[in-house]
Amino acid sequence: MKHLKNVLDCCKTIRKKAKQYEGKVIDLEKAIEEAENDCNENDQIAPATQQVEMEDAEIGPTESEQYVHFNPDRPTEHRLYDMSREVGIEARTVELTNHAKQNKLRQNQLTENDFAVLSTRTVSISDPTYRTNATHLFVENALVDNFNLQYISKLGSQKVKVKAVDTVCGDLPASVKTKLLSSLPEKTV
Repeated sequence: MKHLKNVLDCCKTIRKKAKQYEGKVIDLEKAIEEAENDCNENDQIAPATQQVEMEDAEIGPTESEQYVHFNPDRPTEHRLYDMSREVGIEARTVELTNHAKQNKLRQNQLTENDFAVLSTRTVSISDPTYRTNATHLFVENALVDNFNLQYISKLGSQKVKVKAVDTVCGDLPASVKTKLLSSLPEKTV
């Protein structure tokens, strides 16, 4: 009799739990259906991509796609590649007048107008607007050295001498590197 009572109690408990979870089964089925629908929707995010990929394959790669990764076997093509055409920028010639003026100064080929412009920018050391950190022009190397020594001696920080070593970098034959290094003027410090 006691055994029968335990079985009946167990049956009651099972019925209660079945009623309790009966509503959850419906919710679970809805969740499964929504998840399946979401998966189907994601299949349609990029329709016809296969067609576009096939058309791209027929056309071939653009220059920018072709040169995405540097190919050391084709350095010339990489250097000559100009992406501006692909992004709609027109090529144009730019005159570098400032560099031309600097070269004229370096080569001592200044015009009267160039001298006039330079003279308007001359500032005396005694002038209150004189700046030691501005660009200075000197006609002799000795004047440059003198200015640098005076400027450095006025600095309050610790000074260290570092000997410069001339090197030639790049993928050049040893004979060219040697020739370039030997063409540098001897420097004495």
